[in-house]
Amino acid sequence: MTAVRADELAALEFFGGCPAQTLRPLAAQLQPLVAEPGQVLMRQGETALTFLLIGSGQAQVTHVGDDGSVTVSDLGPGVVVGEIALLRDKPRNATVVATTELKGWAGNREAFAALLELPEAMNRMVRTARQRLAAYITPIE
Repeated sequence: MTAVRADELAALEFFGGCPAQTLRPLAAQLQPLVAEPGQVLMRQGETALTFLLIGSGQAQVTHVGDDGSVTVSDLGPGVVVGEIALLRDKPRNATVVATTELKGWAGNREAFAALLELPEAMNRMVRTARQRLAAYITPIE
């Protein structure tokens, strides 16, 4: 079962260039996830214990800034979500809701550590986190 899941992970754009065999330690620590439309997957302000990998389906991310400004973005297959709170060891900074049936995997902090051990994934993770954090910054006039 791990080999199949590792192959599924290897097919995700996020893991492009990672051979399935290098993804086996990560795959062994992930749990399958199925979410219905409207299901809240993460809530802004809650303690971060997990991250998600979206295999199929769509989700909407909503961030409410300290000034009340709202930033909304859509996520699709091949995306990691929930990584910023784990990287920063802070509460969630956005709410994530499935907008269609969503399938993927959930991992805890140990699985996140295994993810960060993959050089290709680590580089993508840092780039993704920077882009997401920049989206929440209000430009100075």
